[in-house]
Amino acid sequence: MTDSSSNLSAESSAKPAALAVTKPKVLVIDDSRIVHAAIKKAIKEEFEVLDAYDGEEGWIMLRQDNEIQVVITDQGMPKLDGFGLISRVRQSAVSRINEIPIIMVTGAEEEQVEISEKALDMGATDFLTNPFENNIIRARVRSNINLDQTNVSNKQLTLPTI
Repeated sequence: MTDSSSNLSAESSAKPAALAVTKPKVLVIDDSRIVHAAIKKAIKEEFEVLDAYDGEEGWIMLRQDNEIQVVITDQGMPKLDGFGLISRVRQSAVSRINEIPIIMVTGAEEEQVEISEKALDMGATDFLTNPFENNIIRARVRSNINLDQTNVSNKQLTLPTI
């Protein structure tokens, strides 16, 4: 005769995979491995970080992964710079892509005002200057994740017109 209470406790202690909490996905695009590592270190506890090292690679990843909720991009990169990436994203025919929050990060101090104005005018939702405080970048990513989730919720509430 087996002890059914021990079987029940073993079964109840196992957590179903469906209840596992997944972290929101953030795509970090930066050609500087040092800046990339700093951003990743600042946000990896709260967010799943996907890595791309130029705008073209980031664009491909964004098109392939429907779960990315925020993009953090550098301005100056090879192949496709941050401005080109923002333009491509905002012109996408796919609403999930063209509405995704984009945070631009740059270390260019002399041109900071011009870069931030251009990035925001092109459709970036936020702008940070490097070096940045870890708590600030985490807060900005959180805010942009909330923006993404609000956009998704609003789309689900939209009723079709008759």
